[in-house]
Amino acid sequence: MNVGDHLAIHGNVIVVTFNYRLSVWGFLATGDKNAPGNYGLWDQHMAIKWVHDNIAAFGGDTEKVTLFGESAGSASVMHQALYPGNKGLFQRVIGQSGSVGNFWGNNGKNSENAKHLGALAECETESSEALVSCLREVSADLLVEFVSNATYGLISCPFPFLPTVDGKFVSTDPKHIFDKNTDIPSEIADFFSSLDIMSGVNSGEGSFGFSPFAGVTNAEEFSPNRTFFEETLVPLMIKVCVGDNVPRIAIDGVIQEYTNWESPDDGNSVRDEFVSMWGDVSFTRDLYKTLDTHSNVSTNQRTYMYMFDIEPEYKSSFTPASWFKKLGHGQDLPFTFGFKNPEELEEMFHASPRRWEERLSVDIMTLWTNFAKTGNPNLPEDLGLDWIPYTLKHQHYLQISPDMTSSNVKQRWNTRRANFWANLLPQIIKSARCEGSKYDERQNQGTCPKDRNCSP
Repeated sequence: MNVGDHLAIHGNVIVVTFNYRLSVWGFLATGDKNAPGNYGLWDQHMAIKWVHDNIAAFGGDTEKVTLFGESAGSASVMHQALYPGNKGLFQRVIGQSGSVGNFWGNNGKNSENAKHLGALAECETESSEALVSCLREVSADLLVEFVSNATYGLISCPFPFLPTVDGKFVSTDPKHIFDKNTDIPSEIADFFSSLDIMSGVNSGEGSFGFSPFAGVTNAEEFSPNRTFFEETLVPLMIKVCVGDNVPRIAIDGVIQEYTNWESPDDGNSVRDEFVSMWGDVSFTRDLYKTLDTHSNVSTNQRTYMYMFDIEPEYKSSFTPASWFKKLGHGQDLPFTFGFKNPEELEEMFHASPRRWEERLSVDIMTLWTNFAKTGNPNLPEDLGLDWIPYTLKHQHYLQISPDMTSSNVKQRWNTRRANFWANLLPQIIKSARCEGSKYDERQNQGTCPKDRNCSP
């Protein structure tokens, strides 16, 4: 059976899945016409166009096409929602844990990484035309070795080959397109505003940080103390997610925000705040930026937010550690597809859900397919939730949990920390850098004493 069979049967919808190029093949870019990049996004676009052109032959409706994806898939569908060339090809988007601005979906070193790969393959790297021509002759097996073996220096977070601004598919920097001060080009804004958007996150997205790049070598045995958190884990997170040369005051700001001041030295509290920190910087910030933008430009008020808040009992390879009780990154997928999957996916999805998990999965499939049919997750099959659309002013969301009722529709989940990452921390960094620049200038002019007690 196909991975989407149970979703299709339950919701009486057609589920289409497809492949697209990844890594070197999908996103290598030299910054010019020789390798503009984004081939994976173009692959997706062509698949979407195929669905539009052919789905009627399978009983589908070209006026009711919904894209949905999780993690990188969620970022991908948001990229498609920002590409005006898709106008008329789909009407709705569901993004599960990801958007275009997430730090892990952007890499400003695509050209540099292309040269790095070329040097490994003993290709000329000064000419991008020669570099690309040479790389095309390198075996796929060797390229896989270069990008998957840490000794070659191309394993990183973010990944080395990702979507890039190419002036065609991606014309505006994805990291900033949903910022408050960004003027989105009218053609992009018009298309994005015409779509129905539903997006959300899991309660334990911070499991994304259970990796060596975040300072965690063994999630099961991870038990940081406060000193390790402050001196190692937070600076490492800043370097990975924000960048190098970040002012110390910004690091201190993160430490202050992610310290449980009721029990600052308790190991479990430190670990919980680490998880919250990684979830917020990796997903919460850009979820709100995406929904704020869409609800602001949309005229149909069909913007929906959810937060998947359970303590799962099923066990699979998605379960990060026995002590971890929240719904981690990717753990929503078995619920989306009904816990039934083909043999080739058993290692990833195989689970023995409890009855309440099976019932919740049915509710989620109902909400998802309702939205695909009508743009409203409450209809046509009414679960009695009255899920209210998201607006910038009221910020309604659905708290997904067992035995949901209308009381699961709440407001302003985790908005303080979303605002911390989206607005406050960037201002702290900007102000600190500006003040540091002023100090350096005054010191060079001989007008600033070494104690930095300078007048404005």
